Amino acid sequence: MYGDNSSKMPLGLAMGLSSNPEAFHNFLKMSDSEQDKIISKARNASSLLEIYNMVNKMALK
Repeated sequence: MYGDNSSKMPLGLAMGLSSNPEAFHNFLKMSDSEQDKIISKARNASSLLEIYNMVNKMALK
């Protein structure tokens, strides 16, 4: 869960999730492997905007 991944979560992703409660809730419902994929994608993002777009998409699920 989120607690296991928090030490390696990119700051931009943490900020995005903290500002979007629905995305945060959906992130918490994901399996560890799904969370790891999101974290990895955020770590490899080329901009903060790309991360925020990921977060906004998570809110729609």
